[in-house]
Amino acid sequence: MGRYIEADPIGLYGGSFSTYAYANGNPVNNNDPSGEFVPLITGAIGAVAGFGGSVIGQLISNGGNTNCISWKNAFIAGGVGAAAGAAAPFVATTWLGATVLGAGANTAQYEITQFANGQSTTAADAAWNAGTGALGGAFAGLFRYPSISYSTNSPWGLNAALARGANVDSQLALNVTVGNFFRNLVGSSVSNVNRPGSGSGSSCGCN
Repeated sequence: MGRYIEADPIGLYGGSFSTYAYANGNPVNNNDPSGEFVPLITGAIGAVAGFGGSVIGQLISNGGNTNCISWKNAFIAGGVGAAAGAAAPFVATTWLGATVLGAGANTAQYEITQFANGQSTTAADAAWNAGTGALGGAFAGLFRYPSISYSTNSPWGLNAALARGANVDSQLALNVTVGNFFRNLVGSSVSNVNRPGSGSGSSCGCN
């Protein structure tokens, strides 16, 4: 029917204009029974945070000179951030996982950036990027799951699809907020600060 048969008990807090609205009136197409929607959202957050963090990191590294920003490097950071964000629900479920994901993503970003700019890589710069990436990943924090989740095998008659949907909604509420975005942005900014004296990441030779 595309609507609830009873008014939603949370009222309009679900974001609809009607307490009877369900899935924007199109539940056939607007459904996510296995939760793929969550990595898409966290991937989008990672893309924006990665791009913004690269710009901020470059400005920190070059003393605030906007003429030295490499937009190519920023877009590479956004792409790697998208991949890392999409992987977060599966990898960053512990502090160790979040740290390792940050280190791996930042090292990959460094290698791809150097290759794209026709520049060589060094062990010192790779180690710096792994270290700052680990720090940024730890700061951005865990992908969190609800402390109490709905059972998909409830003996009380809760539909399994509704239980999965409620768990997905809970995950989104925990992980897709302004606060979480800014934590990712700050973590990405930390990750993108260049090693002093390396001179990398600049489009006009300044450090």
